[in-house]
Amino acid sequence: MLLPLSLLCVFAWQAPAPAQPSVPTPREKAIEVLNAAFDSAPGAQPEVAALALVRIGENLEAVDHKKALAALTRAFDATPGIPPDQDGRREFVQSLVAGATVEVSLADAIDMLKRITVSASVTDDPRHTAINAAVSRLLQRSSGKNGADEAIELVNSVGVTGQYPFEAARQIFEHLPADDVRRPAVFAYSLSAYTLRPSEAFGTFLVRHWKEIPRTTAEAAVRQVVETILALKDEGLNESLEAANGSLTLHGRRNVELFDLMQVVREIDPKRAAEILDRNPELKAALERFPGGREALGVVGNSSRSEGNVEPGGRGSDMGAALAQLEKVEEGTPEPQRLAKYLEIARAIKTPAVRLELLSSLVSGAAASDPVTARSLLSECMELLKGSRDPALRSQVWASLAEAAHQIHDDDLAREALDQAFDDAALLVKLDLDPDEPNSGPRDMWPSTNAYRRIVISGVKMFGVNAETLLARVEDRDLNLFARVEMAQALLDRPHHMWRNWSGKTLK
Repeated sequence: MLLPLSLLCVFAWQAPAPAQPSVPTPREKAIEVLNAAFDSAPGAQPEVAALALVRIGENLEAVDHKKALAALTRAFDATPGIPPDQDGRREFVQSLVAGATVEVSLADAIDMLKRITVSASVTDDPRHTAINAAVSRLLQRSSGKNGADEAIELVNSVGVTGQYPFEAARQIFEHLPADDVRRPAVFAYSLSAYTLRPSEAFGTFLVRHWKEIPRTTAEAAVRQVVETILALKDEGLNESLEAANGSLTLHGRRNVELFDLMQVVREIDPKRAAEILDRNPELKAALERFPGGREALGVVGNSSRSEGNVEPGGRGSDMGAALAQLEKVEEGTPEPQRLAKYLEIARAIKTPAVRLELLSSLVSGAAASDPVTARSLLSECMELLKGSRDPALRSQVWASLAEAAHQIHDDDLAREALDQAFDDAALLVKLDLDPDEPNSGPRDMWPSTNAYRRIVISGVKMFGVNAETLLARVEDRDLNLFARVEMAQALLDRPHHMWRNWSGKTLK
């Protein structure tokens, strides 16, 4: 029997199934987030805009070179809006932009460096990291004469203001062939700069290469450096060194700067060296233990400098000793035995905060290889957390525990840990924004900013592209912007591993 045409049409047509929304890949999501941040960042205050655009540019370089350079150019163009002040904040941010630009456009980075003006009175020139990177690139891209000549021209031009870039000059010296006539000229120019604006970095240059310059030049340099150091006010600086061959604390700026130099003074002028050491028992004792200075100490596991008095022991000492022990664990040791040894070292640490920090850093590796040990370690860390009063450390640890709990499929604990991490990050925001004592450091480096960054990195590991929903917990607009960029960076599988915190009242 034939069916009416109207019924045939009904049977022939079927409503299409609803289209499933496509899930972006991590790379696609990262690009989307970075482009949105690129558009919104200029609306922030100049310092925040510049610092955010630096991070945006660094990440866009992996996907869009042209837009990456545009972001970095925008960042540098925003810096004149940063008010000039005594702590050199504007120059600090400009230097960060220039350093990031080195990897994107060397010519633009050099132009930025030449436009940064730093006072000659600064003791820690913010440009030096960027200058060192630019010089390295100049030397790498040309093995011929021009690359070194361009590097020398850059060092001398930027050395007119601020502190002379002795490390960059040393890099050029080490790059040049032993018989190159420019070598002694580079050293002589550095010595002239030192006489005008002394810096500890020139002492390092001298210690490493004094045998490679004319003897008369070496003698003159040693005399100049020794007299300069001895004329320093011997206060305000101490250094604690923890290394494979032992530990040492040097008190006073003179001791810190003379520790490495004395091996050269002994060879150039033994009588002068004996006079100095006879008047300085602490330095003499340190050099009796380690005649070669820092080189004799071996690989430094933890080095820290501080103002004022330094008490032996404490958190820095414990961390340095632990890191030195961890480095001694043989790489070829099977995973279970290596983990057991790591845990033994961490659990032997006396300072609870350091013990907690190291144990929490091991929990993710344990979750991947030994879920039973990981679960026990999670409980151990959570117990230690009860005694911690440091919200920065707690937030960091909770984020690590969330990752580990997710790895062993304990999603209830993972969510609880992530919530705790956010709660502690919110406490850090209150501390950074305290109206009575606000954090005056760059917001890019606030403890609260870095806490949120750590959390979103953990969130990406746990939830992938869906981690974006976590950003709703970051209520401060500036911190949300930095966290958003960090999420994109993690989605590109290049998250931060080193953190720089400014928690004091002034930028130093």
